[in-house]
Amino acid sequence: MNQEILTQLIQALCNTKIFMPLILIAHGTHGTKWLATIRFFLHVAYGELAENLPIAFIGFDSAANTKNHVVTIPGFQPYQIPPGLIRIFEPFGVDSLKQSCGATKATQPLARRLDQIPAKDSSSDGCCQYRNFSSSLWTANLQQMRKGWETAIKATRDAEKIATCRAAGLTILETPTVEALHFVNIAGTTAQSVDIPDSLLGKIVAHEHGVNLTNSVLMILPSASSAVNRIAMRRNAAAYLLEAAMAKVQPSSVSVGCLDNSMLRSDEPIYDHLYPIGSINGYQATTNQDEVTCRLGVLALLFLTTNFMPWADQEFANTLRNQQDKRFGALICRNIGWTRHFTSPEIRRQVMKAAAINHLRQNI
Repeated sequence: MNQEILTQLIQALCNTKIFMPLILIAHGTHGTKWLATIRFFLHVAYGELAENLPIAFIGFDSAANTKNHVVTIPGFQPYQIPPGLIRIFEPFGVDSLKQSCGATKATQPLARRLDQIPAKDSSSDGCCQYRNFSSSLWTANLQQMRKGWETAIKATRDAEKIATCRAAGLTILETPTVEALHFVNIAGTTAQSVDIPDSLLGKIVAHEHGVNLTNSVLMILPSASSAVNRIAMRRNAAAYLLEAAMAKVQPSSVSVGCLDNSMLRSDEPIYDHLYPIGSINGYQATTNQDEVTCRLGVLALLFLTTNFMPWADQEFANTLRNQQDKRFGALICRNIGWTRHFTSPEIRRQVMKAAAINHLRQNI
C-alpha cells in the first residue's frame, strides 16, 4: 500500500461528510500506535478541522522508557506520537503494589496473585507477560483512568466542537448513547488485562453523568499479532476471550476491587459488541505490525465516518438465521476478509467448559 492509494482511501471514506462522535480506547504498545495512526489519518483528511472533531482518545502504556512511540505508516514519513495523546501509568514496583493491595480486603486476591511473579523495581520494563502486574497497575492508577473517561465523555458531547464541524459541512450523527471503540491486542498483556475493568469503569462513569455507554471491541487475535513468546500469546488470548464472553453475557459475575475497599460492578453487559479480527490466509497476512495497525486504522474510519455500528448489528442479526458456512460476524466484516471458523456447537461447549474450568483453577 503506497502513500497515494492510502491517501485516496482515507479521503474517500471521509468524503461522506458524516462523522460519528466516538471515544477510541487502546492500551499498550500496539494499541497506542493504532490511536496515533487514526489521529494521523484524520489530519490527512480534515486538516485543522481534525482538532475540532467530537472525538476522544484514551490511551495508556505501561512503560515510559522502553517503548517505541514512533509510528511507521506505509508510504509516509515516520510519525511521532503527539505529546498528550498517550499517557503513561504511574510506575510502581511489585513490592509496593503487593503492599498496597494487601492492605485492603477488596484487593487482597490481587496481592496474592502478585506473589506469582518476580519482584520488579518499577514498571519501566513493561508488563513482561505478567497479567497480574498490569491489572494491579491499572488499579493503582484508577483515579487517572476515571478522569480520562470523564474528559472523553464530555468531548463527544462538546456543543462547540459539534457546531464548528456542522458549520464546515459535516453531518454529526446524534446517538442516544456515548459510543466507544476499544482496540485490544488479546495476545499481549497490558490491553487484554486492563480493558475489561476499564470498560466497566467507563460504564459506571457514564451513568454518573446521566448517559449510557456502548462498548464495542476490536479483538486482535494472535494470528494478527506478533510476540517473542508464542506460548504466552496464546495463553493470554484464551484467558481474555473467556473473560470477555463473561463480561458480555454474565456481567454480574465480574467485579473489580479498588484500593479504597470499594467494588466496581455492573448488571448490564460490560461489552456490547465484540469483533474478533484475525489473519487466516496469505492475502490478509502482512509483514509487520505497522501494516496491521494501518489496516485496522482504516477499519476504524468506517466507525467514525459512517453509521457502521448500528448497521453492523443488523447485518449480524441477519447472518444468524442462515449460517451453514459456520462463520460468525457481521456480513460486512466477512466480505472484507475478517472471518473466524468454528466447530459444531457440541464441541464448542465441551471446549469452552474445559477451558473455563482450567482458567478458574489457575486464577481463583
